[in-house]
Amino acid sequence: MKPILNAALERGASIVMVSDLDLPDLSPEVELQPVSALADVAQWADYLAVDIPRESLPGLREKLGFAGPGSWRTGEAQVLVVSPMPCGGMGDCAVCAVTTRHKWKMACKDGPVFKLNELF
Repeated sequence: MKPILNAALERGASIVMVSDLDLPDLSPEVELQPVSALADVAQWADYLAVDIPRESLPGLREKLGFAGPGSWRTGEAQVLVVSPMPCGGMGDCAVCAVTTRHKWKMACKDGPVFKLNELF
């Protein structure tokens, strides 16, 4: 997430990072909120970037406070899906498969960053 943070800060954006991790080297311009505040932050954010392990995707909708498809506002939202890729990104093993709204996609070939509205 640091490259996104740095690029946004260079453009003068206001940033709220949601994490329960201890982030001592976080820029003082970045407001840090606990994961329990994620649903509130998601309601007003102009841009949402999520970094999440693939196995945690099923609970993401609830953590964001979304009722169902189309409940994300007009802001842009992207999800970095962290998944094992034992094939080295060749798309041959399907271990990194991600369920999207319409079909399975491979994180190694089609991602690992997906638009939130592709996922639900």
